[in-house]
Amino acid sequence: GSIDPSYDNTSGGFPDGIKAIALQSNGKIVVGWGVHRTIFTDSENKKVARLNADGTPDSEFKYDFVSNINENVYDIAIQPDGKLLVAETYNSRFPGQDRYANYFGSLRKNAARDFKINRFNIDGTRDQDFCVKSNQKGANNIVITTAFQPDGKLLAGGSFFAYNGNSVNYLVRTNADGSQDQLFNNGGIGPNSIVYAIALQT
Repeated sequence: GSIDPSYDNTSGGFPDGIKAIALQSNGKIVVGWGVHRTIFTDSENKKVARLNADGTPDSEFKYDFVSNINENVYDIAIQPDGKLLVAETYNSRFPGQDRYANYFGSLRKNAARDFKINRFNIDGTRDQDFCVKSNQKGANNIVITTAFQPDGKLLAGGSFFAYNGNSVNYLVRTNADGSQDQLFNNGGIGPNSIVYAIALQT
């Protein structure tokens, strides 16, 4: 339990409490932090970063975020190919502006809150092939926890009750592209309250 002297945290740490930590296969550390604040400041907008294995900041990680939208990061999962799944909720400074307004005008949801699981490439840039098509709206409320199955499908739990417009209670399984896996809990009711953690047995 003693502090590891080889881990360098002299960069100043983070501006808010860490909510998620994920390790990549190359030893690099991805962290997510922070919650939405009522008063917006530029120091709050970046909520995901990557560290080298020794704890120093990784300058090659270019997390793709919109500077005028605050973020809540709840969980981070890493796919077998190294891509990142980030459960994040956005609250815009401006009414009616959502997470994609600055980048993907055709995908606006016409709502200030955008509850999503988003996928990022290894370098932190957005993977536009995951759950961002106009007919895929994702979860309708907060995704709190995620877990990958060996077949690449993703389990997601939280406080949502719909996914891509379909009724689901607090737990959903998605295919590799973020679409809902209709074979999971087909006809079942699902959990009766918020899901905070998921673990896979062998």
